[in-house]
Amino acid sequence: MTPILVQVRVEIEVACKFYIMSPKLYIHIGRRKISSFHFFGVIGFIAGTLLGAILCYLSGLEYAVILLMSLTGAATFFLLTIFIKLITGRESIVYYHHEIAILISCSLVLMAIGRPVLPYIDITLLGIGLFLAFGRIGCHSVGCCHGRPAHHGIKYGEHHVKAGFTWYFKDVPLMPVQLIESMYAFAIVGIGIVMLLNNVVPGTVLLCYTVMYGAMRFILEFFRGDANRPYWYGLSEAQWTTIVLTGVTLAMGAWGWLPFYNWHLIIFIVLCITAMAVVFYYRWNERYIFFNPKHVKQLAEGINRSEAFDAVTAAYGEGFINTINSNGGLRVSYGTHKDGNVSIDHYTVSSGNMQRMRYGSVKRIAKLIGRLRNHSGKMDLIDNQNGIFHILFSR
Repeated sequence: MTPILVQVRVEIEVACKFYIMSPKLYIHIGRRKISSFHFFGVIGFIAGTLLGAILCYLSGLEYAVILLMSLTGAATFFLLTIFIKLITGRESIVYYHHEIAILISCSLVLMAIGRPVLPYIDITLLGIGLFLAFGRIGCHSVGCCHGRPAHHGIKYGEHHVKAGFTWYFKDVPLMPVQLIESMYAFAIVGIGIVMLLNNVVPGTVLLCYTVMYGAMRFILEFFRGDANRPYWYGLSEAQWTTIVLTGVTLAMGAWGWLPFYNWHLIIFIVLCITAMAVVFYYRWNERYIFFNPKHVKQLAEGINRSEAFDAVTAAYGEGFINTINSNGGLRVSYGTHKDGNVSIDHYTVSSGNMQRMRYGSVKRIAKLIGRLRNHSGKMDLIDNQNGIFHILFSR
């Protein structure tokens, strides 16, 4: 390899690494500044449409029909987005909602023009998958759909917070779940392309994409950190949707509307068993109660208020203690004191439902508080045997 090519490759690798570790809200093209989220969305739509046209050519299908599917999908996407904004008052793009709406509208159009549904839907879904793969890079850029705090991960700064990013995760390392999902979506699309080129039964790509993406999404939801997504009985809306879609497509296979495969049934059973286990454990298991994104948000807001309260009382010489009582049954109080030249941030943690907390759970809470409040000093965890734990951060 020539020195010039080596240099170009190194520069590309450095640029990619810099962008991934330091996501940008905007992309500059000449003098124009474009939202990264919208930029990758447009790239994904173009790539998905081109992929559909190429697959139509290789499969002997009509170009005009797949272009009609792209236009139908785009119209459905924007109409659903506008409708949700009119109802809720804010823009909200939920992948599953849009995927289901697009597949239904495209199927209706195909039936209306007298074209076979499954061959074109297989290709349409791969285009949607490519759009998703690029779209998740956009999510990574702006910080939406972000992951939970981690020892190493992606950090979002002040500019992202001003743009609407979760304020209490500012400069906190987060799991790059958007990039993980993006890479997985690229892989699923690649597998789907190989399947189409090998002339699988129409509808098989639809099933494989639905089940493979759904299984990954079900697992990945446990590592999401944004508190806006709805949860019921310990599972997110996306996880419940995954189970429903896997079950519906399985039933369609049993009725002969789609191909039927035994692996489809096995994955559906595994998903159901996992969901039942989560539903059974989430009410009392500290892992689901204390580290649920909504509870983490409540904890962060409470600690922020408690620290502000402590600063005010310290200024006026008052000796009051502000205690946080979370919906999950967690009690936390905060105070500061001096130990020579060292300042100590002191948090007390206990359970408000008269049950003794596990030491491992308190240790995880201590690490979470340390990350949320950017404590970089030494951390000590003390158990005084009466159900109250003391977390000390020195600075």
